Amino acid sequence: MSKTPEPNPSALVVSSPKALAIANRQLRIAGQALARIDQAQHIEFIATHPQASRAFFGAVSRWYPCSEAIIERYADRWDWKCLSENEALPWSEALIERFKDRWSWSWLSSNKALP
Repeated sequence: MSKTPEPNPSALVVSSPKALAIANRQLRIAGQALARIDQAQHIEFIATHPQASRAFFGAVSRWYPCSEAIIERYADRWDWKCLSENEALPWSEALIERFKDRWSWSWLSSNKALP
């Protein structure tokens, strides 16, 4: 009788469902670790380079679909002119009212995404 070989999770060819699950888990953990390292490096770069910080917040202000909570959290960092023309925000009367002293009203009035 031939015996089924034991799965080897470190083998280049996955030989069983259990080995595949182990390999997938290891890849997911490695991917998460790399993402955290990459994110930490980006945050460090932005935090230590004022020009990079302005460019980052300017681009995010103009194009990124920030939540109201994110807008609140970084209220002192946004480029409010760009934020005022951002069509991807979750626009509502409450959002506009909440930050009424910060909006660039001339840009906000031309924003096509307003309700």
